[in-house]
Amino acid sequence: MPEAKPTADSISKAATHLDDFWREGHDDWQEVDEFLDGTYDVWQLDDGKKDPKAINRRQFRPPTAYSRATNAASQMLGFIPKIHRDPVGDRATTKTETSQIENFGAAVWELATMEEAALAIATVSWYEIVYGYGILELSMNIGEKPQKPDRRSRDFDGDMERFEDEMVGWNPFRIMAPHPSTVLMPWDDKVPSMAIKVGEWTSDALRELTEKRMGRKGKSKPLEVHLWEVGDTPLKAVKCLEYWSLEWHAMATEGGEMLFVERNWWGFVPYTQGFAGLGHMV
Repeated sequence: MPEAKPTADSISKAATHLDDFWREGHDDWQEVDEFLDGTYDVWQLDDGKKDPKAINRRQFRPPTAYSRATNAASQMLGFIPKIHRDPVGDRATTKTETSQIENFGAAVWELATMEEAALAIATVSWYEIVYGYGILELSMNIGEKPQKPDRRSRDFDGDMERFEDEMVGWNPFRIMAPHPSTVLMPWDDKVPSMAIKVGEWTSDALRELTEKRMGRKGKSKPLEVHLWEVGDTPLKAVKCLEYWSLEWHAMATEGGEMLFVERNWWGFVPYTQGFAGLGHMV
């Protein structure tokens, strides 16, 4: 049965449901962060209150938790992801085609991870160690693809040379490792059929995001888009919910204002999740 077009209300309800499910785990992660960041209260009593006898007592917080987690994450950096695809069909060219796809996937992975300020594989390893859970996100930006020059251009040969140079290193794919608390998904699907990213976007970014969608045509044209008004504070942070399902991609503000609704022409949800496999789940 086809999924109904999402609304700001349906997205908010889905986010609330998933947030309630993950709440206990997120609270545990906050406690873990206090030990990793060295902000925990050394003299806290079992009931969570501060020992009245230790109000003016100095606190020494050894970096044991951070050191051990960092050491474990560093050991995992020796792991090199391997791209594998099972052969499809039994044609004479099947093995060659499979190898080409694997090589392409490996090249995309390497280029995409180099685009990030922090290596995705290192970041997700850290989350797996300290939280027992990690997420990888795939993003694709076709809009920044270099444009082939017009033959009527004055310097067509020079423009064409620059275009070919830009195409050599162009890669629309990005691979990121968002903090596990910012993406809500059903816990039992490694390859989820639904996800909601919770975050903050600046007013300026929302304006650009909605403006670009208003100019789209063809299958990527949104079914619904509302141009965001920046106002006098372009850098103001706006809390938003970005919804993904196998059929839809939509975004709304936490206050209930719909930004856009479009078909998910990718055909998949761009997140994958996994537990560390240390004998327990979050």
